[in-house]
Amino acid sequence: MAGSRPGERRGGRQAGTPNREPTAFRTQLQAYCDSIGADPHKTMADLIVDPEADKPLRFNAAKELAQYLQAKLKSVEHSGAVDHHVEVIQVTLE
Repeated sequence: MAGSRPGERRGGRQAGTPNREPTAFRTQLQAYCDSIGADPHKTMADLIVDPEADKPLRFNAAKELAQYLQAKLKSVEHSGAVDHHVEVIQVTLE
């Protein structure tokens, strides 16, 4: 028991365990929003379609809300040979 083996991990928090402070803050914030009847996502959605709101504000609301509706795409780097042939298949949906 002189020490851990290479790659071995001892002690510490289990993987996937949430931090206490952010979890407590989220719980308090959610309770507050529920108590006043506020929904941040609905507020942003309402702002997007409000014709009297400034366009930059509407755009920023749409940009923030979009990340909850669709996953961000990852960039992919091709690492194959330069002379490698890539076949492109086109699919048409009707």
